[in-house]
Amino acid sequence: MTMSAPDRMLQGLVDRAEIDAVIHTYSTAVDTRNWLLLRSIFADEAIFDVRSWTGGEARQMRSDDWVEWVAAMLSGFDATCHYTTNHVHSVEGERATCASNMIALHYLVEGEARAMHASFGTYTRSLTRTEKGWIIDAHQLVIKADLGERDLHRRAQARWAAGSQS
Repeated sequence: MTMSAPDRMLQGLVDRAEIDAVIHTYSTAVDTRNWLLLRSIFADEAIFDVRSWTGGEARQMRSDDWVEWVAAMLSGFDATCHYTTNHVHSVEGERATCASNMIALHYLVEGEARAMHASFGTYTRSLTRTEKGWIIDAHQLVIKADLGERDLHRRAQARWAAGSQS
């Protein structure tokens, strides 16, 4: 049975709202260090492309491994705040893409020193509709500019690694 134009429009609005909820869950999960929540929005395997940050190539990997990597990268910071804005959706049946602007703030306190690193760029996520809702099966980060000390990430990772082994 084909949907009427109003039903298609309503379904499009529902799809975009559900996709936005997944995208916002990403930011909420990383900023609250809720790694189970972060894992819940990804397919079991996905393509992760963060080469603008790490170099190398995009790669397909287990999402459990991706979440472990993100946890090691961010857990040593005193605070982070990830923003996504200007979401542009493309929904075709059971597949969707959401591109958005991003700002990621990373804050580290070391003794009396307070330092911050900010990244600016875009996220592009590909999603699949499942019986449980939309999930991400490809995640791309493109850093276009940054401000502050990039070395904060190495120091935060070292802090987390030292603390997690004690």
